[in-house]
Amino acid sequence: MPEKDAEQRREDRKELFTGIVILYFVVTLFIIAVARKTKFLTYGQMSLLFLPLLVLFIIWEIRQYFNPNAVRRPSRTRVIVSCSMVGFVIVLTLFFNIANWMQ
Repeated sequence: MPEKDAEQRREDRKELFTGIVILYFVVTLFIIAVARKTKFLTYGQMSLLFLPLLVLFIIWEIRQYFNPNAVRRPSRTRVIVSCSMVGFVIVLTLFFNIANWMQ
């Protein structure tokens, strides 16, 4: 019985976390829509809003790779390529914004 309770709590946490990520994505899109209309954020500042989602993608992809019971377990090559590409986008975004702030 305790194993089922622990599994249920894990599933509940996973669903809650998924809901929070989706809510964050929707709120970010809303902020960007308003920012483009009123022009109170630059494109670089808007790109910073998506950085937490990119970091969460890397964490999620690595967890999927190391979970042997995952429904969709990616190959090692796929994890390396996708995490490298997303990491490159993160570094590029940070570099672009730091360069703009220094001007």
